[in-house]
Amino acid sequence: MDLFTECLIKRRKHFKEYVVIFPLITLGFTATLAYLAFVPGTIFSGALLAALVLMWWGIYIAISNRNLEYEYTVTNSDVDIDVIISRRSRKRIVSFNIKDIDIIAPIEKLENDDFGKTIDASAHDMRYDVYYISVVLNGVKTKILINPTKKILDIFEQIRPERVVRGEE
Repeated sequence: MDLFTECLIKRRKHFKEYVVIFPLITLGFTATLAYLAFVPGTIFSGALLAALVLMWWGIYIAISNRNLEYEYTVTNSDVDIDVIISRRSRKRIVSFNIKDIDIIAPIEKLENDDFGKTIDASAHDMRYDVYYISVVLNGVKTKILINPTKKILDIFEQIRPERVVRGEE
C-alpha cells in the first residue's frame, strides 16, 4: 500500500520581517516626495522617474518575497520539504527518508540542542504544534522544525514507531 500525504503551511510574518518592510516603504515614499518636490520640469525628470519606478518595483519584489509557504510531502518513506515564495517559485529545502530519522517529537521535549544545522520550516504560529525532526543530512546532525498534521505523524509512526513522540492531541 502506498502512503502519500501533503500539507501546506503558510508562514506567519513576525517582527523581524516588519523591521525590514517598514524602512523599505519609508524609503519609497521619501524618494517619491523628493521627486515630486524637486525634479519635475528638469532635464533629468524622465530618467529619475524611471529610477523611481524601478525602485518601487524592487520594493514590491522584496516585500512579496517575504510571503512564504512550506509544503511537506510524504510519499511512502520519503519526505520532501519545499518553500513556496509568493506563490511564484518553489525551492526544495530538504529531502530525507523517514527510516533515517533519530526522532520526531514536540519542540517542548527537546532535551539538548547540539545540532550542527537548523532548518526552520514552521509556520511561526501558535495555532500549530511545532515538532522537531533530528536527522543526519550530509554528515551533519540537523534539526528540522515543522508543523505536521495528524496524518503525517501517523505515517511517521507507521514506518518508525519507536522514533515518534507525540504531544497532547
